[in-house]
Amino acid sequence: MDRRIAIGSSLAVAAALAAGVAVLVRSRATSDVEAITAAPDQSRLTAAQVTSLLQSPDFKDQARARRSLGELAPRELEAVLDSLARSPRAEVRLLAVSGASRLTDRTAFGPTLARLAADDPDADVRAAAQQQLGGRP
Repeated sequence: MDRRIAIGSSLAVAAALAAGVAVLVRSRATSDVEAITAAPDQSRLTAAQVTSLLQSPDFKDQARARRSLGELAPRELEAVLDSLARSPRAEVRLLAVSGASRLTDRTAFGPTLARLAADDPDADVRAAAQQQLGGRP
């Protein structure tokens, strides 16, 4: 009977240690997006961070990035939109197209919009890009 108690106690201690290690590993393993969102909202996001957050599946990440779009310099904004326009995900390319309305000068982004309007595999992206270019979808 004593041996069963000792084995049971050892198993309980081992399980507790394993659970503790799992919690520690999980708490230390944060993605770039989690690290960015953990930063205070007052901090200015870089263009790379905005790009990353806009591609996040988390709505809160995307909302924070959208708020930060207005803080980017025009060339940074163009770089973010260009990066989003090359995404394999249609919803991310749509973000690029809708973000074009924030550009005061669309000269540099115009060819990207034209490409999306003509060749994008997604009909919604094509229609939105055509609309941004002043045409009808």
